[in-house]
Amino acid sequence: MGFIVTAAFIGRVALHHRAAHMIYDLFPEVRAEEILVSRFTGMDFDGHIAGELGGNAAVADFLEAQGLEYGYATFWNSQSLTLISNSDVRVRGVNVTSKDGVTPYYYQTNITWYEDQDGVEKYFVALTNYEASVLNYNSKWNFIKETHLLETLDCEGFKIFVFDTNIFTVE
Repeated sequence: MGFIVTAAFIGRVALHHRAAHMIYDLFPEVRAEEILVSRFTGMDFDGHIAGELGGNAAVADFLEAQGLEYGYATFWNSQSLTLISNSDVRVRGVNVTSKDGVTPYYYQTNITWYEDQDGVEKYFVALTNYEASVLNYNSKWNFIKETHLLETLDCEGFKIFVFDTNIFTVE
């Protein structure tokens, strides 16, 4: 098919049932799962990278190449990175604020995702450069970085902080 339903056209409402039907009415040959995959991965229906999330494919590949299999990112990034990697990299949602730092994002999650995971030795937090800058003056984030940060990696506008422990188990 080859045409792209862009993130700008669909926006975040693509996940809503009514909006998916509107798209389907305009493009009846497009299946609903293609609409959802396009939104999360930034891929068109022939598998080509497009739109605002296209860079996440490179980030997912980079995380896999680094041997990082479990970590955290803000909601939309966490969902797309997990989907793009076919769950080879499991990324759970977090909130990022200057006041509270990095906190679990409990919408559509399982509370055990924020506990230590069997067999995981390194955890990561993947943040856009802007999200990372929001944390510059958060004392809890800075403490976790000072005591548990192994390395900071850069990829496609993301800062990937790699830790020797799950950041949600640090006291």
